[in-house]
Amino acid sequence: MLLIPRLSIFCIFTSCIAQQLTIFQDPPLIVKQAGQEALIDCEQKTTDHDQMYWYHQERGQGLKLIDYMIRGQKDPTEGNNKDIYEIGRTKGDKHIFLKVKSVKAQNQGLYFCASSDAQ
Repeated sequence: MLLIPRLSIFCIFTSCIAQQLTIFQDPPLIVKQAGQEALIDCEQKTTDHDQMYWYHQERGQGLKLIDYMIRGQKDPTEGNNKDIYEIGRTKGDKHIFLKVKSVKAQNQGLYFCASSDAQ
């Protein structure tokens, strides 16, 4: 990953296809100055799962759950990262967004969206 002074770079996994399930994230790449907000959208194209998740992966690290939401839920389930992130379900609950409220160097990395049926 390229580091430019005062800029943070996000690389986003743009599409996931497994067992004929498709999820899209947009935009595929975000470049922001420190202190700006960044917004990523994720859409279930071929599914209508109840649960949607956001994960962050820093370089050389494993995936870390940011938070998730269940269909119809007003607030995220975990809520441990409210000072850094905001998430919400939109557009008939087939979408979930992730907002990084104020970009910092530690926010660089890959961001992954996932969905699953409620259990």
